[in-house]
Amino acid sequence: MYKVDLPVDRSTEKTVERRRSAETARKARIFNTRLRVMGLDLDALNQQVLEKKHQQNVEMQRDKAFGKL
Repeated sequence: MYKVDLPVDRSTEKTVERRRSAETARKARIFNTRLRVMGLDLDALNQQVLEKKHQQNVEMQRDKAFGKL
């Protein structure tokens, strides 16, 4: 095909620049290991911690009961 020089309007330039800056910000978030929190379900992890503490408490009370016998 023929190569044609089309006039570039300012809105297209702004759109391209906005997309480039958004992509740069996205890369900074994704590739920064200190800021990346992918795959963490904090509610589930906190629930697991509470369940483990409860289980340890039950075992400690059971050990005290056996110690009194």
